[in-house]
Amino acid sequence: MHKIKLMFVLLMSFPLLTYAQNSLSCTGSKTGAKATVVSNDNGNITVKLDWNEGATFAKQNLEITNGTCVTCPNVGGIGKNNPAQTWTIKQTDLTKPVSLAWGTESTKKFCGTGTLNVATTSTSTLALGKSLKETERLYSPDKSHYLVMQTDGNLCIYTSSDRFVWCSMVTTGAGCRLDMQTDGHLVVYDRNNKAVWATGTHVFHDAKYGSADWKPVRMALENEGALVMYNAAGKAVWSSKTSDGKKL
Repeated sequence: MHKIKLMFVLLMSFPLLTYAQNSLSCTGSKTGAKATVVSNDNGNITVKLDWNEGATFAKQNLEITNGTCVTCPNVGGIGKNNPAQTWTIKQTDLTKPVSLAWGTESTKKFCGTGTLNVATTSTSTLALGKSLKETERLYSPDKSHYLVMQTDGNLCIYTSSDRFVWCSMVTTGAGCRLDMQTDGHLVVYDRNNKAVWATGTHVFHDAKYGSADWKPVRMALENEGALVMYNAAGKAVWSSKTSDGKKL
């Protein structure tokens, strides 16, 4: 579990913050100041921070539980023209929510003692145009299995107790990603953007994938530990149970 503390450099007294469903909002003299969760895309959380001059919102006194701060620039401060900033937080365990809370007594005095839980998004599917980057995971709905893009370039499925189930068996080193392409092809690209493995669900490999009955529109990791491709009607058109895909 990772915790990052963020600090307010308090140059003036702030009103108590109240808590909305997806934000920490200020309702006193600094009306409009707030931290709002914009999105959680497979554990990549975007938070917009609206502040103003007079105090600096810095990254030392807000606890982030089950997450790490990737990009967290200072907001506000006397003479600084940055009343709003976008922060990015990486969720550590996709099966658990990320929790944000004020981290010191002085911060709690001005900002309150509440917490904001960032809900875990559905993580068992990969839609058209989406990617699974290195070390990122997709979990089956019951969390019994996970799919991971490993640092060695291998795309693998394991049980929740880390028992091997399936791998693409292609190891091209660090920097790989898995793309669910808009043409229905599921492809692993290496750090040089070269395709190194694919499901073969493309008309180039098999003419049947040129029809709507066979064209995949999403990929899902199922509870039995299978990677499955589905068409628009919800019919399974490819499975790791019956195919190892293609080394390119």
